[in-house]
Amino acid sequence: METRRKKSRPVRSRKLDALIGQLTDASGHDARKPLRLAIEQLGAGIAPALTAHLEHPNCFTRWEVVSLLGQIADPYTLESVVEFALGEDEVHARWRSFWAVSRFDRDRTVPILLNALQSRIQTRRWRAALMLSMMRRPEAVPVLLKGLDNDDDWIQWEALSALKALAPPDIEKRITGFLGTGQPLALRQEAILTLAAIGSKKACAALKRALRDREPQVRWRASMGLARTRDPVWLPALRTALATEKSDTVILQLKQDIDHLEKANGEA
Repeated sequence: METRRKKSRPVRSRKLDALIGQLTDASGHDARKPLRLAIEQLGAGIAPALTAHLEHPNCFTRWEVVSLLGQIADPYTLESVVEFALGEDEVHARWRSFWAVSRFDRDRTVPILLNALQSRIQTRRWRAALMLSMMRRPEAVPVLLKGLDNDDDWIQWEALSALKALAPPDIEKRITGFLGTGQPLALRQEAILTLAAIGSKKACAALKRALRDREPQVRWRASMGLARTRDPVWLPALRTALATEKSDTVILQLKQDIDHLEKANGEA
């Protein structure tokens, strides 16, 4: 059964509060950079006080705060950062929080996420699975496979992305199903990248077929995926594709990938 600790009230720091206020009001990287540095110079001991700002109404500020917490990775803030990652609604801040969670000691982080994976709340289960995939934990696979069947394109995209790191057995057929002409382009592109990351014979066979896809955004990703294998067996397919390709972007990618494979295999 999932347990959630009652939050303690974070310690406040007037100096930190002032810097966070300035960071929220600042516009542009050049204005924000010195403020980030000023917060970092307060030292790692400021991390507990930083957690108070995870509830800031400005999503950009929450992004900055969780990023700083990830850089510091103070073990006393782990639970606050994980709870933020499991509950944050704004996508950019949430994804940054996933990175932040990955920065902590995994011996402590993984059990917390495995507990969240059993939550009765679907969004908590899903986000726990995404973070566990970043740590290459196979426990995430069943939840991610359900994500492939979700009606939400975004959930499907996240599932495809997360499965890159895990490559469960015989997953290629499920992934290849997203290359159908009726699928949204974003899903087709991500499916190609997932197959490229898996790199199996079945995955590469699908990438070879995708060299003939109607969309250049799919074709150049397929070319890049085959080159990633460093296997010269795919050179004929890339050369054949180059002979008939019309898109300048894909032509450039094919030439680069052919050159990469030739050099990797000692060809002139």
